Amino acid sequence: MLQQEAFYKLGFSPDYVDKLAQSLYQQALITYPRTGSTAIWTGVPYKKVLDNLEKETTYAEYVHEIKENNFQPSKRGISDGAHVALTPTGEPYTPKTSNEAKLLDLIKQRFLAVFFPSLKREKTEITLDVNSEDFKIAGEKTIDLGWLKPYTYRKVTDFILPELQEGTVIPIKTVDISEKQTSSPPRYTSASLVRKMEEENIGTKATRAEIVKLLWRRGYLYYEKNSGLKPTSLGEKLIQISEKFCPLIVDVTLTSDLENKLESIMENKIKHTEVVDYAKMNIEKIFSQIIPNIENIGKELISTL
Repeated sequence: MLQQEAFYKLGFSPDYVDKLAQSLYQQALITYPRTGSTAIWTGVPYKKVLDNLEKETTYAEYVHEIKENNFQPSKRGISDGAHVALTPTGEPYTPKTSNEAKLLDLIKQRFLAVFFPSLKREKTEITLDVNSEDFKIAGEKTIDLGWLKPYTYRKVTDFILPELQEGTVIPIKTVDISEKQTSSPPRYTSASLVRKMEEENIGTKATRAEIVKLLWRRGYLYYEKNSGLKPTSLGEKLIQISEKFCPLIVDVTLTSDLENKLESIMENKIKHTEVVDYAKMNIEKIFSQIIPNIENIGKELISTL
């Protein structure tokens, strides 16, 4: 989540965010960044963190409001059982670089936002009768900023409709007819690819950004400005060969199942020996498909290089 938010709000790539977060952690400015926990209300000494943030002019106003209204952290979120959620420590140290300071501010604002109530928006809909055909227009305005008050990295736009009474006659000034076609989905960015990996349970919070970086470094993909990530001819060929000779190796469910089983070990739902046997069985299947075809695989890859 931090990687994605920092990409869209600060323009930092996921692997760069990992480096900045690691540095902030080593400076005792944030808690362990590679956690899978998101719940602030359990295991986090949030009262101490609030006291520390109250000493900073930038955040003092929000901490005062939290304390005056006795706001409690949201009960949403999960705990991975190993580490607490990522939070600032509030320690009065200055980050080493300006980009570290930007990321730390993002983390601090997000921490404060967890205490504030929900954003409240009022929606309005008007139905216009034009020659017995209904045309609807929707409006929306903010009633209470809620958690967006301390979290300035997200904005909402109001679209306020005029107050009308039923039966009001409105003159039609112009009529436009637009013809559009469905657009293809946008290509992945490094951040949206990491998010997709998270949805498919590929890799872990600590490894996803590194996996994307590795694909880049090995020449399997590249970034095209104003377009997004694209596979290279080598990357496309690698997938084609894998699907042809060893479809199991590109099967998303294989990785997802293994990740789920590893989590089950942590939760004492399954014995580690069962997971080892499961992994061995699939590795043997993969090798049984690759070894007999290794020369053909090599020849097809060489044609791309």
